[in-house]
Amino acid sequence: MTPRSESSNSFLFRLLLFTLLLFAVPAFSSGEEIVLRMQDGAQAEVTNLSWEKDSIQFKTSSGAPDVLPRKQIKTISFRRSYSRKITRSIGLQLTNNDIYFVSDLLLSEERFLAKFENQKLSIPIEYVREVFFDVCITNLKKSAVDPEADDVVILKNQDVVRGELVSFDDDEIHFKTDLGNLKLPRSNSLSIKLNPALAAEIPIGSKYAQLFLKNGSVLSTIADDFDFSKEKLNVELPEIGTLSIRMSDICRIEFWDKRHHLLNRDQPLRSHNEDYFGNITSFNQNRNASGQLLLSGDQLFATGYGVRSQSELIFAIPSNAESFIFSLGLDDRADQNGAVDIHISLDDTEVSSHRLSQTDSHFLEPSALPIHGQKNLKLSVRFGLRGDVGDCVNWCQPYFLLKE
Repeated sequence: MTPRSESSNSFLFRLLLFTLLLFAVPAFSSGEEIVLRMQDGAQAEVTNLSWEKDSIQFKTSSGAPDVLPRKQIKTISFRRSYSRKITRSIGLQLTNNDIYFVSDLLLSEERFLAKFENQKLSIPIEYVREVFFDVCITNLKKSAVDPEADDVVILKNQDVVRGELVSFDDDEIHFKTDLGNLKLPRSNSLSIKLNPALAAEIPIGSKYAQLFLKNGSVLSTIADDFDFSKEKLNVELPEIGTLSIRMSDICRIEFWDKRHHLLNRDQPLRSHNEDYFGNITSFNQNRNASGQLLLSGDQLFATGYGVRSQSELIFAIPSNAESFIFSLGLDDRADQNGAVDIHISLDDTEVSSHRLSQTDSHFLEPSALPIHGQKNLKLSVRFGLRGDVGDCVNWCQPYFLLKE
């Protein structure tokens, strides 16, 4: 063998070895800026994020490599905006409040069949709470109609048809009522709410993760059931199966376990909400004040409370809570309406205040307030200097971090 061929073979061997090492650890991103938020509320901007089962590797803003145990990470946030191009889709809300924006939805043999990100989806009917037609992330709105003991079809003219959902296809909804079997044009329908007697929570255990996708979908999965490749994330969804999600379609990953006590698990101890004229109003749980998905700071949130000025919500603090963590913002769809003062109190002692305005600071990144044995938490929203009557304030994913 000549020296030239030996040199060539050596170069090819080194190239092959480098390629194998490059793909040995699945990576989220090569140079994209990513925000890591820790369990204690601290955050860091990183790049070159890669993942192994128990640790997350990355480069800091200075370019230095670093590694952290996965259990210290609360959120992985990619700086990606939600897609505004999707104007018509079908929304499925599951009984665990997950949301899937799908196409080609059919009901067959007690299962919803649909296409989701070019994959086939099959969901048992008892895990679906509501079906929305012709919606997207910005206009999906929770129905105010109570299904009571029946399935309910809500028409575009706001008429309500009660009965039993039999099936539907691209053109018609087959519905059994006291007056006989009806065939309702799908083009005239807003949504279908299913019999709550069928509703069953999808089991996800005490340690799970939520994926927030660019199309507005929210998926929950067991946190340890992730399977990474360089460009895709394969997740196992209980009772549904395995889905392959492109990394470029993920806006945020949230990790949850038994240390996190979400406020939406409990109703407030007390609440008082009234408008500018003194009329009593109400708040919405897991929706904004208009009943739409919580969307603030160009981020979608699965849980929280939507209110308008003036509002006061009081919650009991768990005895083993060490901090209260929350995001806060004016709703992204509120246009220029909104100039509010925010006050947070522990046992009637104010510990934090903020001013939000659509023309200035309209979103507050996650903050952590220490708790030292206090019993009550009060969240107040008051009119700002302009006294806007159209403000829409979202308490986004508020939770208590519990002591280990």
